[in-house]
Amino acid sequence: MTISWLSLFWLFFFYSFIGWCIEVCSAAVQHRKFVNRGFVAGPLCPIYGFGAMLFEIFLPELTEYPFFLFLGGFVLSSLLEYSTGMFFEKVYKKKLWDYSRFRYNVGGYICLPFSLLWGALSVVTVMFADPLLCGLFAEGLAAPLAGSLVFAASPILLERAFRHTSLGAQWLVLAALYCYFVCRRQSRFASRGLFVINILAVGIHPYFLPMTYAVTLALLLEYAVTHKRWAGPAVFLGCDLACTAVLGWALGLLYGTATSGGQALYEIGRAHV
Repeated sequence: MTISWLSLFWLFFFYSFIGWCIEVCSAAVQHRKFVNRGFVAGPLCPIYGFGAMLFEIFLPELTEYPFFLFLGGFVLSSLLEYSTGMFFEKVYKKKLWDYSRFRYNVGGYICLPFSLLWGALSVVTVMFADPLLCGLFAEGLAAPLAGSLVFAASPILLERAFRHTSLGAQWLVLAALYCYFVCRRQSRFASRGLFVINILAVGIHPYFLPMTYAVTLALLLEYAVTHKRWAGPAVFLGCDLACTAVLGWALGLLYGTATSGGQALYEIGRAHV
């Protein structure tokens, strides 16, 4: 099966989110409380996403031979887990997991029981899950719904985005890129998602506006040049800019500081008091 880079992109986020759910449930059982095991406080465990990408890139040719597919997943997951665990311990002095309590472990980074489990999961993902997911990501309404789950399903991500500027920037840029690819594939410029993201950016921090508007302008210019239609994209951009400015002005009126509205558009509001 030939897979596109866009499908790999969304497989990475889907499995990273599923991995986060698994890690959170495991930690909840172990510690009897919620522990966010995500990367940068978000609902993603990238090692699961990278593992799924490796499976999909190197193992599809073995789908007719499940045993060798299992062995390939066993080897790839073991190499990924070992190299990732060693890297974080040597560079950041942090051990993300420790399998020392299990028999047949190597340095506590990998162990036979879990490597066998990852090998079995590689068979399930490559033979059954990935074809279904790639079909969802390819086209139609299911693709936006499935992709939106990554960004909207976790209250932690949304809550932290408004309090942690780095995470907010990641969330907004990834969401904007997702909307860009969806609209580009469907040959349209009017993206409600980008429209809302640009308005939302000023509510978190106006420094994010150049990043999200850069993606929006790329989509509008590409559509206008390709289809030789400039009026529609121009109206869309004007309306989006107007709504963004109005929200920034309103936040400037509501808050005595620039904490939520952002300094730039906050000053616009102050000027009109």
